[in-house]
Amino acid sequence: MKNPLSAWAGVALWATAAVACTREPPATTPEVPAVLIGAMAPRVAFDATYGAREHVTMEALKGSVVLVDFWDTGCEPCARELPKVEQLYERYAAAGFRVIAVSQDEPDAVDEIPRFVERYGLTFPVVWDEGHRLKERFGPGDMPSAYVIDRRGVVRFEHIGYVKGEELELEREIQKLVAEKD
Repeated sequence: MKNPLSAWAGVALWATAAVACTREPPATTPEVPAVLIGAMAPRVAFDATYGAREHVTMEALKGSVVLVDFWDTGCEPCARELPKVEQLYERYAAAGFRVIAVSQDEPDAVDEIPRFVERYGLTFPVVWDEGHRLKERFGPGDMPSAYVIDRRGVVRFEHIGYVKGEELELEREIQKLVAEKD
């Protein structure tokens, strides 16, 4: 019987398989096709209450390259990833790169969010996903989970989990997308 994933063999749009944020990913991680890749990003609107405080809609972000990053204050890989995302944001913001960080913290940990934002110097919009409405729309796996969206609003890349050095792959994707013209 033919492998049902063989149709994906020639497609370069793959994401790294996830592991729980409480442990490091294994040295080798199998690749699986990402569900949102090639689809329009879910239409969402929210008020960012930490970092850059603003009302954000995906519709208003069209024309920008956007990274939507799902994370949690108790997630060690998230604490290593988000400062790297901040560096990318600072480097590419002038080229039209935006970051939206979506906290998945439970209500009893919401007081940790502003401390986390301050500790890591995050300047992009950060929102607490109360009731996990944004999570339901995007369907991220384990934390952190990041979606890179092109200027037209199409999800082009997905990253689940974080290992040291992955920010270099993320930077290549951002460079490619900010260089693309509509």
